[in-house]
Amino acid sequence: MKRTLRHLALIVLVSTTPLLAEVQVTRFVPADTILIGRIDIAAVRGSVLFSSIMDQYGTQYGNVCAAVNQFAGIDPGQINKVWLLSSQKDTGVAIFQGSFEPEEIRSRFGVLPNVTEMYVDGAKFAARFKDEKKNKMQFGVVLDEHTLALGDEPSVYNFLDAWQGKKATVPADDPRLRTLAASNHHLTATMMGDLKRWKDMDKNVAAAVQSIGVTADVREDLVASLKATAASEKTAEGVEQILRGMLILVNSGVGDIRKPLIKQALETAIVGREGATVSVSIKVDGEVIQRLIAKR
Repeated sequence: MKRTLRHLALIVLVSTTPLLAEVQVTRFVPADTILIGRIDIAAVRGSVLFSSIMDQYGTQYGNVCAAVNQFAGIDPGQINKVWLLSSQKDTGVAIFQGSFEPEEIRSRFGVLPNVTEMYVDGAKFAARFKDEKKNKMQFGVVLDEHTLALGDEPSVYNFLDAWQGKKATVPADDPRLRTLAASNHHLTATMMGDLKRWKDMDKNVAAAVQSIGVTADVREDLVASLKATAASEKTAEGVEQILRGMLILVNSGVGDIRKPLIKQALETAIVGREGATVSVSIKVDGEVIQRLIAKR
């Protein structure tokens, strides 16, 4: 799932076109969703950093785009926005919004040997296929000419049930969803619900924190901010002290952090608190990101 989504996310950044219509994803968020995020592909593509990357790797990305179009019938340049929904770590559904031609997808992707076309009521095209590396079934559905859902089979069906009105959803007027929909950031994400259900989540953290929000913007550099709302100001103060202590240890050289992106993010981190909300802001130089891409 991670590999599939990461590759497609990189591809769709190459170019974008105006969005004609789109499903209001915040109306169909399954009630058991814990993580929901949105990436504004068009805004990222307009950044200085992305333009610099394309100056060096535009030809390679163009070749990949052509291959995706040839074998899947999808033009990555027609994708403008991506939503991510997950109820558990390492699972989830990505909802791509833009412009799609269902018959092109059926005639190219649908005929591949490892793909089985399925019927989904109300959808233009649906197919399941196996991720050989993870030995897990994946599912893709073209809901309409402007919306495509892709992910592991249970997560996609979970979203489809919400889309078809068969499953309870998070109220569309939930303040967190309204904030997400109105956000002007390149990336906006939030964790909500019972965080203790999230795999590998520290139980003490899950009990202390009610919600977590993340925003990020790509300009010449990558700038991101995380905000965690605790159950009380006293709890938030404790979380703040723990974070400050961790950063002191990292910046004093304790521990060996070999990943440049994580290392610089921690070195530039600024911790703050306002009432019951603790914030952490970071900045990663565009040159660091470009060097990492060059090594891949």
